Amino acid sequence: MHLCGINLIVALLTFGVGPVFSPAGEMPGGVAAVQTTRTHEDKGAQRGSEEQNGERAPVNLHPNHPEILTMLKDLAARFGKTKWNTFYVSPVARKADGESVYVYWKEDNSIMILDLPLKDAVREETAFWVYTGKARIDLAKSVAPAEDKVGSSTFLVSKQWVDRIIKDCMSNGRRIVIPKRGAKRKARTR
Repeated sequence: MHLCGINLIVALLTFGVGPVFSPAGEMPGGVAAVQTTRTHEDKGAQRGSEEQNGERAPVNLHPNHPEILTMLKDLAARFGKTKWNTFYVSPVARKADGESVYVYWKEDNSIMILDLPLKDAVREETAFWVYTGKARIDLAKSVAPAEDKVGSSTFLVSKQWVDRIIKDCMSNGRRIVIPKRGAKRKARTR
């Protein structure tokens, strides 16, 4: 059997077979204006950074993909400062303590850490708590120039860590472009 086929079977068995997604215009949950694209070949999702050395799979194959899209739409609607919002979502990392993804929000200049599963994202105000809580890192205010400058801080991260996470999100993750509510044009992709 081809190595790629084996990896696919392992990924499906590991993460379960989630819902089958139709094109963006037919996606459930009212996300018709959302477009997702691969930021790199899906084989890139198999590679992990040194911080994410557990099992990884593309976010679009995860059962929580619709909830992640709903939460990103809510973030864009509530906190988006531009007409178009570009999110780069890392592959899902599975570790002993659970699953998570990193989200780099380009226009907001922030990184968010999402622990999965997300359930009822809008009803439970998940987007609000992610944006205003410890899950969001404001890259203009919370980045130290070097690891030794972070010290024992619980809100600072190093520039090296930020660069690594952004590179992983943009190179191995999914690019999701969402208009702020009220935008009359459809989502655009590269």
